[in-house]
Amino acid sequence: VLTHGEAADNEDGVYAHEPYGPKNGCERWDLEYLGTEESPCYNPWTEDGTRGGDVLRGKANWYRNFWKDNGGTPNN
Repeated sequence: VLTHGEAADNEDGVYAHEPYGPKNGCERWDLEYLGTEESPCYNPWTEDGTRGGDVLRGKANWYRNFWKDNGGTPNN
C-alpha cells in the first residue's frame, strides 16, 4: 500500500510513469506527513518511519494483527 505521493515517485519500483511526487517536484504529496506526534513534519527523504505512509501502514498492520489474534477490532 502506497500513499499517492509514494506512488507518484514510483517508490514501488514499477516506474509506470514519470515521477511527479514529493521527491520530484512535489505535485502530489498527500499523506506525506500527518501532522501528528508520529508524523510531525514534511520530510520525504526520511527513513525513520515518520513518513505518513509508514505510519498508516504500521497502524493497518497493527489492526490486522489485532483482528487476527482477537477476532475483532478493539472496543468491539
